[in-house]
Amino acid sequence: YEIRNCDWSSDVCSSDLPFPAADPRHANEGFRQSIDDITGLMTWLRRRGHTAIGAWGVSLGAFTVALLATLEPLAFLGLMTPLASLADYAMRHGRLGDGPTAQASHAALERVNAPISPFSRKPRVPPDRVHIAAARQDRITGTDQAERLGRHFGVAPEVCVGGHILRIGVRPAVSR
Repeated sequence: YEIRNCDWSSDVCSSDLPFPAADPRHANEGFRQSIDDITGLMTWLRRRGHTAIGAWGVSLGAFTVALLATLEPLAFLGLMTPLASLADYAMRHGRLGDGPTAQASHAALERVNAPISPFSRKPRVPPDRVHIAAARQDRITGTDQAERLGRHFGVAPEVCVGGHILRIGVRPAVSR
């Protein structure tokens, strides 16, 4: 973790995540450990008087903090070019085959990933404290993943130009 004091009197903590494993059992354990680490840090911060703790993430980090936002109350949630579903990602990129086999594989992967899916639980962050940004030219997660998370969290994603990493025209979530 990297902890910095910023000019606007806020403490910022950054959690860097490893790349997910191809085996769903290992991916589930990786996300369980990430959530355990982040909630441990949140407990540590609260014990030191920090009462308003929010989270934001990009791509797979957005998936992780979306999951966190169904487990912990947060002051805010920011999801930038988010991944919403590992099964949807695999389907989008042709990793599940074609036809009925692909549909069956998708359904099986959704079931296996249910313990780490943000869609398995209700959000614990009010919609007016959630900001989701998608990029029109994003060829990794596309806008559909942000739209799916938007429906779950009760907000419409902001769609900007640019791609998965370089997003152009996204209003800073801090300005909200």
